Amino acid sequence: MLHSDTVDCASSERGVTLMAQTRHSHPDPIEEGAQARIHGRPKDACPYPRDSEERASWMEGYDGTPRDNVSDQVPG
Repeated sequence: MLHSDTVDCASSERGVTLMAQTRHSHPDPIEEGAQARIHGRPKDACPYPRDSEERASWMEGYDGTPRDNVSDQVPG
């Protein structure tokens, strides 16, 4: 019975590790940009292609200000 508990615990730990790895496999560009600024990386260190949504999000995180999103605005 003790062995079963040990295996369950080990399986649980592996699950947590896998979830952590999965979470980091799809990075958030806004968070990446913010972290780049915090760590003193230059703005031109953005790894995303020009005119991409990811690059715009990365820059938003780097600058620390939300960008204006015209598609979200309702005409007045």
